[in-house]
Amino acid sequence: MASENHSQENGVQNVMEVAQVAVVMVPLPAQGHLNQLLHLSRLVSAYDIPVHFVGTATHNRQAKVRVHGWDPSATTNIHFLDLPTPPFDSPLPDPNATTKFPSQILPAFHASIHLREPVYSFVHELSSTARRIAVIYDSLMAYVVQDICSIPNAESYCFNSISAFSLYSFYWEVNGKPAVTTVEKAVRRLMDSAKGEEMRKRAAELGDAVKQSVMEGGATHKEMDSFIAHISRQNISSQI
Repeated sequence: MASENHSQENGVQNVMEVAQVAVVMVPLPAQGHLNQLLHLSRLVSAYDIPVHFVGTATHNRQAKVRVHGWDPSATTNIHFLDLPTPPFDSPLPDPNATTKFPSQILPAFHASIHLREPVYSFVHELSSTARRIAVIYDSLMAYVVQDICSIPNAESYCFNSISAFSLYSFYWEVNGKPAVTTVEKAVRRLMDSAKGEEMRKRAAELGDAVKQSVMEGGATHKEMDSFIAHISRQNISSQI
C-alpha cells in the first residue's frame, strides 16, 4: 500500500509572493508522462518563470530520481508540490497479461482522481499573488483541472504526450490484435522499392530538420518563445 501526505518544498511560498507569471504542471502519474512534463518544466523555467510540478509524493520522487542528464532539485525555478491521495495498491506487473498495457499502475491512476480539489486549491491560492497562471496538464488529467476555468487569472493548456502510433497500438491490442498481414506485405513491398528508398532518404532529412528545430533559432525554439510570450503577454527575446 502507498499513502501520500501533503507537503510543500522550501521556497514555494516565497515564489508565490513575487511571481508575476507562474506555471503549474499537472502530469499523469506514469513515468513516460512524468518525464515529458518535467523536461518541459526545465524549458519553461529557463525563462525565469517559476514552475510548480504537482503530484503525489511517490510520483514526484520517481520523476526526480529517474530523470537523466540534469538534477531537478538543483533547478531553483522548479518547485515540487506533494499532494495527498488515498492509499492505493501497488501490484506487481502481470507477465501473463493479454495486453501490454501496464495495468499494475491503474490503482495510481484511480487515486489521482482525488487530486482535483487540492490542485484547484493550490492554483486558487497562487492566483492571489501571481498576475497570471498557466496550468499545463497531461491530456489524461483533464478531469483534475476542470475547475481551473473558474479562476479569473488562470488558463489551462493541454499537453498531448501520447503519439498517434501509441494510440493505434493500444486500440489494436484492445480489439484482439486483428491480422495486419495485408498491410504488412504492402509496406514491405513499398520499402523494398525505389520509392521506399526515397522515403528513407526523406526520413533522414526530416530527422536532421527536427534536430535543427530545437537549436537556437530553430522552429521549435521559436515556438517555445512564442508560447512563453503568450502566457506572459509580452514580447520577449530568446533566452534558452
